Amino acid sequence: MRKLLYLSIILAMLFLAVPLVQAQAPAKYETQVNVTNVADVNGAITLRFFKRDGTELKPITRPIEAYETIYFTSFQDISNFDGSMVIESDVPLASMGMLISKNSAGNATGYAGYIGVPGGSDTVYLPLLMNSNYGYSTFFYIQNTTDTPISATVTYSNGKVTQIPNIEPSASHKIDNRGEAGLPKHFSAVVTASGAVAVAVVEYNDGTGNQLYSYNGFESGDTLPIFPMINENNYGYWTSANIQNTGTKSTTITMTYTPTEAGSSCTETITIPAGEKRDFGTYAFAFPLDWAPYTVASTCKNGERFIGSGTVTANSANQPLVGIVNQINETNDPNKGAALMSQSAALASDTIVFPFVQQWVGPWSWWTSMTVINVSGSTIAKNDIVCSVKCTASGGSPVDITMKNPEALANNAGWLHQFYWDRAPIPEGFLGGAICKSTSGQSIVGTLNILAHNAGIQVDSLAVYEGISQ
Repeated sequence: MRKLLYLSIILAMLFLAVPLVQAQAPAKYETQVNVTNVADVNGAITLRFFKRDGTELKPITRPIEAYETIYFTSFQDISNFDGSMVIESDVPLASMGMLISKNSAGNATGYAGYIGVPGGSDTVYLPLLMNSNYGYSTFFYIQNTTDTPISATVTYSNGKVTQIPNIEPSASHKIDNRGEAGLPKHFSAVVTASGAVAVAVVEYNDGTGNQLYSYNGFESGDTLPIFPMINENNYGYWTSANIQNTGTKSTTITMTYTPTEAGSSCTETITIPAGEKRDFGTYAFAFPLDWAPYTVASTCKNGERFIGSGTVTANSANQPLVGIVNQINETNDPNKGAALMSQSAALASDTIVFPFVQQWVGPWSWWTSMTVINVSGSTIAKNDIVCSVKCTASGGSPVDITMKNPEALANNAGWLHQFYWDRAPIPEGFLGGAICKSTSGQSIVGTLNILAHNAGIQVDSLAVYEGISQ
């Protein structure tokens, strides 16, 4: 059976016209793609490229071994390309795209990760969009995942509506919110279409910083979403969890924060009107509570260093919710930022895939940290979660290592492993992927942080993405 993955934003050295007054905005973008075969048999993959008008370029086909991860840092002769990708395969896959912003000299300024999706929906939710919001703006791509042309409508949270009359099969339509008339500084949106679509959003800084963020649109909400990474007051990092109420009634939300490495358990409660969004974490941890433009009740210690997860544990009107976590560092290591999607226990499985794992790679010393969260509703025993880490280390030597959770995990608790420098068991120079499975069949979700140790403070080398459920 043919299997498909959709990546809505593929930019191959796309040069942008940047006015002098926006000199800090990226001058060009490019995308790199990682693909992991999650089967125990060999297969083949085909990368198909579609311009925004629906024109298809020459595809790339190559074999992929069982559990192999392939890194595509370029796409043969394709350049100045602005469009989307469809990955076809005869084996199940997981894929992650890395969007890279560059300045006019061709030097990388920012990195952002997003995942490939296996299909789409005729309704997609975008919980955080911006229009020159303290230097931040967004653009997003709506990709047609059907075999026929479709139309789409974007309804913003302030009531503004944008009609898109035609999107060709597998192609995408781009909307840039910067300077768009009739929009506030920050808002949310709902995309509805006559057929299934996938949406990817990019947040970028066109002011004084180089932060770059990306996330996928949500096909549905969850009454009790999970935020696997909350990072507050940690060497300059702070986190804002933007939660959108996609329902029809106002609802009062309580977020429970559980530490994985630092901090103490606490709660935060905010009421979210129907169709609107509110920020969690910002005023509970990072900024004074009385700065909030709405009522916030919190038992958290403002200013405390906290590394852990957040879970919505109360939703008074049982309304569907979606959310985006923005991590940002503006002090110790400025110009670092990344966006991470909320996750759903209802959509979780016993297996998650991380197509991009690195440990001290290249002159910038790229490294990653993996968090696996128990969302089963019960305790997961020690050594129950088995992660198979495969690919190559320095010099091309093969790596095939198994890791297990070192401690039992209570419900909503996490296992954090940092692939940093010479930390065991992965060797320095590792470049590959990981597949994690609960051997007892318990539900898990996960996230992965990416950072370059030696990139310098002017480069946003922080990127994150969600573990991909199988």
